[in-house]
Parts: sequence; C-alpha cells; structure tokens
Amino acid sequence: MDDDGSPETLRLCFATPKRWLENGKVIKVTRAPTCFGPISFTVTSELNKGRIIANVELPTRNPSKKTLLRIRVPDGWGIASAKCGSQTFRVDADGTMDITHLKGKAIIRFAVHSNR
Repeated sequence: MDDDGSPETLRLCFATPKRWLENGKVIKVTRAPTCFGPISFTVTSELNKGRIIANVELPTRNPSKKTLLRIRVPDGWGIASAKCGSQTFRVDADGTMDITHLKGKAIIRFAVHSNR
C-alpha cells in the first residue's frame, strides 16, 4: 500500500516454498481475487530441461501500479535469465522480476542452472 492506504503493488509467488518448484512440479492459481481484479497463473518447473515457465493472466479491471513476480527455485538451482517474447527481464538474487508493463496474458520463460 502507499501512503494513502490504497493498494499499489501486486506480488506473485513471494511466499511459495522452494520445493514447490522441484522438477516436474506445477503451481496453479485460478481466478484468485485481488484488490486489482482476479489473477490466474501457472508456473511449471522443468529443471531437467533447464527451464521454468510461468503463464500469467494479469488483472485488467484495475491494474496495479507495480507488479512483481518471484520464482523461488529449489536449493542448488539458480535463475540465469528471464524472457517474455523477445524482451529480457532482470531477475534479482531472490528470483524477483518487475512485470509491471505486461498486460493481460503473458508467458515468461526462465532459464535455470544447477549450482552443484
């Protein structure tokens, strides 16, 4: 929330346990209510293929001022890069990226690597 108490930031997957993205696992949320409108997303882990794919459907009714997505990879793994279409995103050490400018449906592809 900002100084006037109005919601401003939509945070996706910030509290998911790392083990939820072990190879072959999927996180799926369908039409979850938010202050900005319903949100749906599916995050599919394909660590053995070096990737994680996030399909997101962002709210359109009342877009947030800022939207952040965090991909928490299992211990021993790291995120090398993230792309949506031809655009590359910066991912911080916690696996967080700013997806504010994305609208509606988007597919984000994460390249991952083993730290072992």
